[in-house]
Amino acid sequence: MLAMQNVQPQGDGPFYISYYVGRIRSDTGRRIGSNTDIDNHIKCMGDALVAAGIIPDDSMKYVRGVSARWVEGAVGARVKIEFGITMETPSWW
Repeated sequence: MLAMQNVQPQGDGPFYISYYVGRIRSDTGRRIGSNTDIDNHIKCMGDALVAAGIIPDDSMKYVRGVSARWVEGAVGARVKIEFGITMETPSWW
């Protein structure tokens, strides 16, 4: 699906990736159950970004952080890639 969207490579990082996962499957139109783990969905999306050449790798060297959220009533998924993000140690650490 990424190849059909003509998404261009995004450089060498560092990146911060936000995943937005719709609660309705794009392939069946059925609602995703509440017992589904969101991390199962974002792992395959990260792998797809690498396979499509959008990011060079999804290791810590390139991806400095991720966030993920379910989106009620939305179909499919969206990914937002931010560049030049540096992760600071929280003050409470």
